[in-house]
Amino acid sequence: MATNRLGDIQEIVNSNPHWKAAKQYNHLRVQFPNGDEKSLLFTDKEIQNALKRADKNPEDLPNTGWLRNLFD
Repeated sequence: MATNRLGDIQEIVNSNPHWKAAKQYNHLRVQFPNGDEKSLLFTDKEIQNALKRADKNPEDLPNTGWLRNLFD
């Protein structure tokens, strides 16, 4: 798998799914405040719930400056 930029979502097929497991996941590589980078897997429903939460609570989102947006 190619390395993604931080924040890029990549669809991953579950290669050995349990019968109740999702057939695919959304992979997201993130960097935590301490500098550690980790891979996270989310179902489509989990992504939808997170997007709804962010839309309902814009006051809780961090401000991003123009310089950061320039490099994203």
